[in-house]
Amino acid sequence: MDKNYLERLLKKEMSRKEFMKFSALMFISIFGFAGVITELLTHAAEPEASQEAESGSLSGSAKIVTDTLASGGEAVQFGTYSSGGGATYFPATDPFNAPIVANPVLHANNSVWQSKFESMFSSMDTSTLYGWPLYIASSSDPEVTCHGSYQNATFHLPPGATPSGDSDGHLLIVEPVGVSPTHPTVVCETEIYACTVSGTTVTPGDGASPCQFNVSTTNGNDNTNIASSSPGSARGCGICCLAGLVLEAEFLAGEIPHALCATCSWTASGGEGVGWMYPAIISDGKTSGGIPEGARIQLDPAYDISGLTASEQIIAKALQVYGFYVTDSTDPGENAVVFEAQVATTTNSAYSGFDEHNGNTLGGLGIWSHMRVLASWDGS
Repeated sequence: MDKNYLERLLKKEMSRKEFMKFSALMFISIFGFAGVITELLTHAAEPEASQEAESGSLSGSAKIVTDTLASGGEAVQFGTYSSGGGATYFPATDPFNAPIVANPVLHANNSVWQSKFESMFSSMDTSTLYGWPLYIASSSDPEVTCHGSYQNATFHLPPGATPSGDSDGHLLIVEPVGVSPTHPTVVCETEIYACTVSGTTVTPGDGASPCQFNVSTTNGNDNTNIASSSPGSARGCGICCLAGLVLEAEFLAGEIPHALCATCSWTASGGEGVGWMYPAIISDGKTSGGIPEGARIQLDPAYDISGLTASEQIIAKALQVYGFYVTDSTDPGENAVVFEAQVATTTNSAYSGFDEHNGNTLGGLGIWSHMRVLASWDGS
């Protein structure tokens, strides 16, 4: 541009033709510069790993995740991977969150119990009838007090909160930090057994309920009910009900980052070491010679799970890395192992399809001959 253009413009000595040319150049310059700035501000960040091999080791910034829309049911996800929909309960060192060590010591009765498990069928209840209803409360929900025989619990009750439809009548309420009226500094879980709800009146069906647990900083095996500072829970083994529960968000994220829990029809009666073992504190088992509640069971990591469906692999992988604990009993005649899971809140068939009461079981998990019972929770 002629350096005298601006001076001539100010002195009004510029011809009409020169003025139009000058205006066009200025328009192009200004909007061109604005476009560059906009591109810089809105341009997506480059992925931390620009390319991944089709097979072999992934970089630290990538992870294989389940994707039912992708070829083979799997995809590579870049960046930080957060499982469970961002919800994490209990410390990383918790018996439910800590992975099983390599080459764990097996229980002396491993072969006996393993053969018994092989004859059972396995499933995962996600229905409103037998699943575990879990609700996240907010401070705007009605504040209620549930009166039990031994303790009371005050909490916020989400509208529509409904116990499971079976005789167990479980109801679980989670209040994030700052929400609980009586324990605002922690994530507080309230659990009630044989519960009924009528409006804002919540009634427990047995003397142990209601129970409340700090699930943010204490362990899932720390069975101190903060409603009364005494042990016990709404589970047969005394462990907090949230520990080991399969959450729908975890399953849909493609990874269950903790041990599972299972109700079993072949659980032992008796005291510590017979009817129960750590992290359980009691047992409601009924079978002489059965497996103790609190026993940790692992799917052999060497077992090839690639032949399972993408959904079954989510369960199987968790069983290889974290295993599952026997935490409750069912009728010995049912001959079943049922993994405890949150009631489905969506119509996602991959999750709700596991429900045996919809005519489905974990039929592809015909892998019980590759299960092994650990001598202790950490395999030592």
